Parts: sequence; structure tokens; C-alpha cells
Amino acid sequence: MKSDMPDNRLPPVSDRLAAAYDPARFRELGHRAVDLLADHLEAAVARESERVLPIDAPEAAHAYWEKRPATDTLPLLADFVERSNRLHDPRYMGHQVAVTMVDAAIAGLADEV
Repeated sequence: MKSDMPDNRLPPVSDRLAAAYDPARFRELGHRAVDLLADHLEAAVARESERVLPIDAPEAAHAYWEKRPATDTLPLLADFVERSNRLHDPRYMGHQVAVTMVDAAIAGLADEV
């Protein structure tokens, strides 16, 4: 069966799909995300936050995330980190969870790519 495409190649990738897997965008976004997370870790270890558990009532948290507009990745990540428990803060005494080591976080990133 003869294909309408030259040399039986796949059709070109859409701009949107190409952008989703763009290595340069990944590199830039990754560097900025790591900087944001390193700043968060640094602040947590230094006990810079007033509270280690930024707790909202479940209804308030649900309402916040439900009405929060969709944004680019970094503003969403910054908002998520700001509203998360500071597990690495030495004052944190929440439920017992393993606090991720830096090397493990990088390995987790590699696992996702």
C-alpha cells in the first residue's frame, strides 16, 4: 500500500507537541525549578518561615486550588511549594515521613525523564 507521505515518513510534529518536548525549554525550566526548590530548601533548613505547617481549612484549600487560574509551570510550582509543609525545617514534627535527600530528588527527576 502506497502512502501519501514521501518516503513513508511520519507527518511533521505540531509546534505544540514539539514545544512540549523541547530540550532547551526543559533545560531552562529545569534550572529555574531547581533554583526555586534550592531556595525553598535553604529557607527551610535556616528556619526562615514563621510556620512549618501552612495549614488551611480543607474547604479553604479546595476553594483556593479550584479557583486558581491555570498558569505556566513555575508559578504553579512556586505556589505549591509556598503552601506545602516545610519537611526539611528542623522544627517540623508532623507525621513520620522520610525527608527526601538532595541526591534522591535528582534521581527522582531522572526517573521522570
